[in-house]
Amino acid sequence: MAKKVDIVWMSKGWLSLVPIFNRTLKKLCSPTISAHIRVAERTNDDKIILSSLEGAHVLIPTMQQCGIDELKAAGGNLQLVYQPAAGYDNINVEDCRSFGVPFCNCPGKNAVSTAEGAAMLILAMARKLPEGIEKVRNEATIGSPTGFVLRGKQLGVIGSGKIGKELENICGNGFGMQTCSVNSRSSQAEVDYLLKTSDVVSLHCPLTEKTRGLIGERELALMKKSAILINTARGHVVDKEAVTRALTDKQIKGYATDVFWDEPAVSIG
Repeated sequence: MAKKVDIVWMSKGWLSLVPIFNRTLKKLCSPTISAHIRVAERTNDDKIILSSLEGAHVLIPTMQQCGIDELKAAGGNLQLVYQPAAGYDNINVEDCRSFGVPFCNCPGKNAVSTAEGAAMLILAMARKLPEGIEKVRNEATIGSPTGFVLRGKQLGVIGSGKIGKELENICGNGFGMQTCSVNSRSSQAEVDYLLKTSDVVSLHCPLTEKTRGLIGERELALMKKSAILINTARGHVVDKEAVTRALTDKQIKGYATDVFWDEPAVSIG
């Protein structure tokens, strides 16, 4: 009889990946192992039902928080907490350590897709795509080209890991932009110089206590009034109130993001 491996997908997000992963597991597992991913049950008000985690060998949090309550609910079979993305901000690593459960993530696996997403946001902001779409919907004359050309402009990347380097490659070789980057080893002076001189600032760092609120009132004040800020990292890397004021006061040209300050994100309706 094949040994069963119970894997629980904790989040309500990315559910389209579950059947793909299950098909892949079926192909990869030996005849002596039967691994299957099931989705955790939720209440009517969208809270995870902890009892549905019972018996899990592996927990996959994705956008769901995983801490001591979830670890205890899984019980003694739990052998791993796995995050199929970069960062550990949805995993309480101290709880995992105290509970004796290994944890890991998958850095760089989605580097190309995330970098392409950031490039898409850069193009949309630089060429005022939302405004152009609105004009077409209202049957207005678009007139002269809007926005600015990226060639020759400076891209500043904060977080020079795989995603940041991939974006530099796309924008440098593809768009003809000048690029520069900083990382966790860079000095404050180097970060400040990047903020002051860049036409586009793109964030690609993990969310930690050090990077929470990394872009706040001070940093936004250093940026050019014509600059745009791109955030495909984590919501709280940017101070929400500070960036809202900066946009209202036209301190920067624009802000584009594909992440939320609160995850899982609530429905917009």
